[in-house]
Amino acid sequence: MTFRRSSIMAWLISVLLMPVFVHGQTAEKPHRVGLLLSPNSSYWSKDSSSYWSSGDISWRPLQDALQGYGYEQGKNLNFAPKLPRTDIEMSAMAVELISLDLDVIIAADLQAAAALRRATQAIPIVMLAENDPVAAGLVASLALPGGNITGVSILLAEMVGKRLELLKAILPDITKVCMLRDRDNPDQGLWHAAQKAAQILGLTVQLQESRNRAEDLMAIIPQAIAAQCNAIVMLDTFLGNQNRLNTRATESQLPVICDEPAWASHEIRCLLGYGPELNQLMDRLAYQVDRILKGGAPAEIPVEQPKRFKLAINLWVAERLGIEIPPIVIMQTDKIFK
Repeated sequence: MTFRRSSIMAWLISVLLMPVFVHGQTAEKPHRVGLLLSPNSSYWSKDSSSYWSSGDISWRPLQDALQGYGYEQGKNLNFAPKLPRTDIEMSAMAVELISLDLDVIIAADLQAAAALRRATQAIPIVMLAENDPVAAGLVASLALPGGNITGVSILLAEMVGKRLELLKAILPDITKVCMLRDRDNPDQGLWHAAQKAAQILGLTVQLQESRNRAEDLMAIIPQAIAAQCNAIVMLDTFLGNQNRLNTRATESQLPVICDEPAWASHEIRCLLGYGPELNQLMDRLAYQVDRILKGGAPAEIPVEQPKRFKLAINLWVAERLGIEIPPIVIMQTDKIFK
């Protein structure tokens, strides 16, 4: 996705690797923090084993962020993570979390936040919202949430246009772009944002959908070529299969533009990635949790938005695509993979 929920989901899902409610050795009572994911994130696979073996998951950024504020799993902090497979399970798990007498609950996205809000208006909730929580009715405003929910809002739709703009700067003669999203988690807001931005840039965009399965994603490449698309822009990230898609696309001379700087790495191989850094998002999420654990009221803690966005480019991919990155784009680049 655009800056995918998905990648962010990857960091949060990885918390599941940590032990649940391990008793620390200190006299201080550990803080109890819940975590609710949603079943419809583009980072959720019905076959979760593919995630544990994919090598794309690391819980280190969230752990480091929390440790930066003095919290360490198994010592003064214990997690109760819930990973539902269906909406019904999510609602039931939200109720279950409420019964655990938690200090705060992290909601992985707007869907999880909404499920928790239906279950409680008392326990503080810190959400990682992929889009506008005001429009979703979860907070009164970003500056003054006014309820039991605060957190970080990414506003993914606003970044779609920037990715198309960067693509046009690199390939000024392109006319048509395929926008790829997760069929199991369609976000109409992102698609509408892409259409609006493309019109301004004089581009035609075609929507493609796929499930997060290797065979489905590999079929996207010939479809994009048949549709005469000059590039693929990701509206979702397909964890565990993104590198396969990018490799096949590069072999077929199709640039892939991703929603996160890290996806331009040698392992994932997007031509470029643009968006907020995960470490930044995890730090702000941990900051919100810290404020609440120290007595802050979520109603008075502003919902934050990313302040920094980074661009990464993979020159190895560019060379194989026969693309020369213009100096004006290089000047904007924060990370270059050679």
